Amino acid sequence: MAPADDLAHRPEQTLLITELGNPRSYPWLRHAMFYLPEYPIYELRVGPLPPGFYAPRLATAMSRTPGAEIHVPAPVQRLVWFVDHWSPVSERPVGLEEVELPYGRCLYVLPLGPTPVTWAGYTFVRDGPPRRARAAH
Repeated sequence: MAPADDLAHRPEQTLLITELGNPRSYPWLRHAMFYLPEYPIYELRVGPLPPGFYAPRLATAMSRTPGAEIHVPAPVQRLVWFVDHWSPVSERPVGLEEVELPYGRCLYVLPLGPTPVTWAGYTFVRDGPPRRARAAH
């Protein structure tokens, strides 16, 4: 079964997260980009690295965006961590679900509501829906 089959979520409603700096996980960004190209993917710096992220689908260059506040598109309903194991130095956000995959791998799924989610120094903020243009009077 392919990872996308296990994930079973619509790409526009799911944001994949890989980590750079998690001592218990391989940095899976390139694999996620290859096997799950339809999903938005953010690679976050964790551990001793300064906060910042790389989002290949949003980037105009292969550079990281500094900072710890991450705005995600309004349709996103869940964050999915694509890591081997949850970092022992990171607290698990309330509501995080662990989904076991073959060969000892796991996905970690967190529903994302209207309230910002804080994790490992990052804050995920879901953008509001686009506003409709008003008719001129």
